[in-house]
Amino acid sequence: VRRSARTARPMPGLAGSAAFHTGTINLSRNGEGAVLPQQVEAAAVSRNFFRLLGVALEGPGWGASGDHVLVLSRQLAAHFGLKPGGSLRVNGTPYLVAGIAPAGIALPRGVAAWLPLADPWTFAADPLQSRVLFFPVIGRLRPGVTAAAAQRQVIAAPALPANLRSEVAVTPLRQSLVGDAAGALWLLLGAVG
Repeated sequence: VRRSARTARPMPGLAGSAAFHTGTINLSRNGEGAVLPQQVEAAAVSRNFFRLLGVALEGPGWGASGDHVLVLSRQLAAHFGLKPGGSLRVNGTPYLVAGIAPAGIALPRGVAAWLPLADPWTFAADPLQSRVLFFPVIGRLRPGVTAAAAQRQVIAAPALPANLRSEVAVTPLRQSLVGDAAGALWLLLGAVG
């Protein structure tokens, strides 16, 4: 679907959706402190990503001015000794810390920093240096819509190119994160508890 991630309309069956892609960035302080530069997993996400997930950030979040803003995990912010309003260099470019995510948030899996997703069709100032043409999307189902019904509606959407219809898989977030390990996790929790 050739639309801007900033202006994309919700997909059928979904109350809201957000695109993302992941990669690695280099973070360093702006010459202050004795913290060594660090390479971290990051995600470029639609600006509604945290709101869609119901995650409250410490700080203004994407409401901060400018395109060079990022959100850090609580652990990464502590590592660099930063609060909202502080600054870091992302791949050598100064960025404003617009927010701190609550402890335990690591979505997509393993991510410790989030940047606003640039228009995916221009790749303007993409710090993840990606040329991604396929973006995973996370969405919230409309009330009363099942995952199977949402999948049928998305596949039938006229804006979805025919060659991508077989790639659509609407999967509950818990299943996507835990997958086939759910049974083993319950067994492990039972054995420990």
